Amino acid sequence: MIFWIASYPKSGNTWLRALLSAYYFTSDGFFSNDSLLKKISQFPEKKYFERFEYKKEIIGETSKLWIKAQELINQDNKIKFFKTHNFLGVMGGNKFTNAKNTIG
Repeated sequence: MIFWIASYPKSGNTWLRALLSAYYFTSDGFFSNDSLLKKISQFPEKKYFERFEYKKEIIGETSKLWIKAQELINQDNKIKFFKTHNFLGVMGGNKFTNAKNTIG
């Protein structure tokens, strides 16, 4: 399941990711370097859509794949943190996420 860290740009998202990554991904709870930030990826990001066929030249085309990409991410049934600047809404008739893929 995905736990979203959703915010406006420049609103403290990186700071929050540093705190969470230190807590969840270290043995001592200390933030030691920027590689910890990479443990909390951004979504949507190109790498999550590489398996799908879509028209890359059309802006927003991946919105129809948001849910499918999240279903692939969740196949291992583990909790994952993701950074996003998207809103819990609809774009082009496509929902950003749903209750099946999201824990919070």
